[in-house]
Order: sequence, then C-alpha cells, then structure tokens
Amino acid sequence: MNELPGGNIVLGELPEGCKYCMKGGKLVLFITGLCPVRCYYCPISRDKMGRDIIFANERPVKRLEDAIDEAMLMDAMGLGVTGGEPLVVLDRLIKYIRGFKRHFGKEFHIHLYTSGIGLNQSVLMNLVKAGLDEIRIHLTPHTDIESISRLSKIAPIDFGIEIPAIPGEEDRILNIMEYFERRGNIDFYNINQMEFSESNATALILRGFELEEGEITAVKGSIDTAKKILKHAIEMDIHSNIHVCTILYKDRVQTGLRLYRRAINIARPHEFVKDNGLIAKVRLEDPIEFVDLIKVYGTRNEIHVELLERIRGSSAFLVEELPIHKRVMVEKIPVC
Repeated sequence: MNELPGGNIVLGELPEGCKYCMKGGKLVLFITGLCPVRCYYCPISRDKMGRDIIFANERPVKRLEDAIDEAMLMDAMGLGVTGGEPLVVLDRLIKYIRGFKRHFGKEFHIHLYTSGIGLNQSVLMNLVKAGLDEIRIHLTPHTDIESISRLSKIAPIDFGIEIPAIPGEEDRILNIMEYFERRGNIDFYNINQMEFSESNATALILRGFELEEGEITAVKGSIDTAKKILKHAIEMDIHSNIHVCTILYKDRVQTGLRLYRRAINIARPHEFVKDNGLIAKVRLEDPIEFVDLIKVYGTRNEIHVELLERIRGSSAFLVEELPIHKRVMVEKIPVC
C-alpha cells in the first residue's frame, strides 16, 4: 500500500488515467449534462446538471476544435470524458474520441466515466475502435451489474469500477468487489471521497451526512470508510488494483498542476506564474504616471510584479487571476 500526493492511497498499480491526472496533464471533457439517473450525491453544478452542454475544463465548447485548442493550451497528455452520462450522446462521444486521437496520436490516453446504462458489447467495441483506452463504470442502482461483469471479461481495454466511499456502506461496497472478483475481470477500483457541492448539499444533509471537521467540502467519515474498504480488501485477497482518490488531491494537486500547465502557456511577458497556477501582475490605476515602465515592462495599465518597489506609494494593485478560458480575478491587494 502506497501513499501518494494529496492523501491518495493506492494498493497495487495506479490506473493509467490517474497517472496523467497526477501530472496535471488530463483535460476534463464534460460532454453533456444529460443523465437518465439522478444520484443524490452527484456533485455536478446546477448550471450543468440536466443541460446538454459541453465544457473542456472551464471552457464552453461549441465544436471539437474548441476542445482540442484547450488541450493544446495546457499541454494535455490525456483526456477524461465525463458528464452527465456520456453514452446519452454516443455519436458525439465517438466523434470527440476519434478527433482527439487523430490530432494527438495513439499515445494520447483517453478514459471515459459512465454509469454503464446503455453500454453493451457493440457500444463498447465502437468506443474502442474510436480510440478509447480506459473505461470507468460508476455503479448506480440502475446499472446492470451482471452485464457489466460480462463486458469486463471481453473488454480489450482497461476496465475499472468507480465507487463513492459512502459512510456506513462498507459492506455493500465490499460485496460489489467480491462479486466482480468471482464473476468479472476488473483491472482497478477507484474509491472516491464524497464531497458536498451546491447541488447535492441539501440531499446529503437530509440523509444525515455532515462536513468533516476542518474541511470545506469533505463528507464526514468518507475517507475513513475508504480506508476500511482497503483493509478488508486485503483480508479478502482482492486481486484488482485499488485507488483511493481524495478531495484534497483533486483540488490542490490535480487542479493546481493543470492550472499551472495552462498558465505557463498563456502568461504574457509582464505576468508572473505562481506555484499554485495563479497569474500575478501589478495593475496601475494611473498608468500615465508610469508610461515609460509600461513601454518596457508591461502593457496598457499592467506591469510585472518585480517592479513593485519602483511604484510604492502609487495607486496600484497586486492582481492574481485564474488562468482559465475567461480569466477570473481572485485577489486584488493595494500596493502600499
């Protein structure tokens, strides 16, 4: 058992798709918000849930080329396709998988998250033919587990199961793993720490879930549940690889590195990329006073942070922005 950055734990080998996540090199393609089921713990935001819209990371997508452009801006090494339920828009899904493979080549890793509803042998093989490298089944009450176990035996690609670590449901999760151990051919399990979001908070609270002490979004007891599952999986001699994915890892490691990769590519000469991926610069309220500095070290009303000492006492601000498609200012501090 190995501990990874951000509190992640892995028993056996890390899933191939997760290796790209750990480097911040995975583009997240949200291919639709449509889904035939409504899991009470689904963390998808309200503005995406139930809507047939596409996003590449935080960028709205109208065509395949938009998504490819976003992948290039972050030097993506792989693609994770999610939703909603991607199989609801199967033709679109195949088009995007094929398009990314055609543009970036066969080494560009693509994995898919799906509930498995609507998945059969024909659909699976068409996805593989398009270029899919890995499939992850998020089991819901409507997922046909027997069908999934049969498909896992014939899948020519990595076949994994995604399970939220719901406190109090250790036995159910272990029973699922034992079932697949006997009847399927599962390459890995991803045990995900549960999280509160704007869209699922009410449903979680009504079911008695609470926030972990000292945390902002983590569900109390979820990570302990994941660790118990790991312990019992070892005792049960589960042969498949098991990966515990924490919220801390997703928020600080995966997202932070992804932002950093993009920031390096889009930062202008007068902008400084911080270790956390934010872009920093100095914004002048009275640029006329420093027109000579701007000509050499900046643009319009902005200059590099290294020039702070030369403008002390002026009307200026230290600005930090998220390096996403439509930049978002997260900090604006007066320069004293």
